[in-house]
Amino acid sequence: NGDTLSHLKDLERAFTSMSDEQFRFHVNAIKNDFASWVDVILKEPKLATALKKAKNKIEAEKAVTKTLLAYK
Repeated sequence: NGDTLSHLKDLERAFTSMSDEQFRFHVNAIKNDFASWVDVILKEPKLATALKKAKNKIEAEKAVTKTLLAYK
């Protein structure tokens, strides 16, 4: 929806308001923008792998939440 994401908390919040159509625009058979961003920009390869395996927005959000909880 045009939101700029700067860190994982932003991504977690984005998943809660993102439509399934928006999610599929960023995650499909050709690309996974979230996994790429997390891997290349945030240097979180373990989370990037989990995002690649996520089959839907809910699974992707859970992967991000799990990673954020590990930081606490």
